[in-house]
Amino acid sequence: MIEKSAVILSGGKNTRMNYKTKAFLEYKGNTFIERTLDAISDYEEKIISCNDVEKYKEFKDKALIVLDHFKEIGPIGGIYSSLKESKFQYCLVIASDMPFLNKEVLNYLGNYDYHNDALIPVVDGRIQPLCGIYKKDILSTIEKMISEKDYRIKNLLCNIDTKYINIDDKYNFSNINTVEEYEKLIRRDGE
Repeated sequence: MIEKSAVILSGGKNTRMNYKTKAFLEYKGNTFIERTLDAISDYEEKIISCNDVEKYKEFKDKALIVLDHFKEIGPIGGIYSSLKESKFQYCLVIASDMPFLNKEVLNYLGNYDYHNDALIPVVDGRIQPLCGIYKKDILSTIEKMISEKDYRIKNLLCNIDTKYINIDDKYNFSNINTVEEYEKLIRRDGE
């Protein structure tokens, strides 16, 4: 087991998905959240960060369900709430709209040896802050940013000691943001 927490961020408004919760979209017979729970199964603690605990009650035996302390401020609120509740110093944080992530890539991140505040993959020159590992020690930095109404994850990464690592696997880090992207995915795979 990887002695870290793994957090699935699922507290967004899902406006570009016509307000349908992306975590519950289906792909190849499973919901996105089920696929992600399977991919993080080697992590000792699993957390689902959300804005409605009732929606996720079916997962309470598989993960700690954490209600976002700050609503409608984007992923930084979910990261804050989850770090605050996690029992481990390091937390893998994943967006719930990344159905292609696999255990191999996530375990690679979880076992990577580093001592920085964050470990963030870079894929094709683009940083992937919503599939990275964050240290619990950054809570005070996030609190300060939230008090200043600065909710940008990229700014958080500039305010902490961040290690970037190149990963050559664009497919794993693809996300599904819109109705059109989801429909294209389903058509492509003949579901």
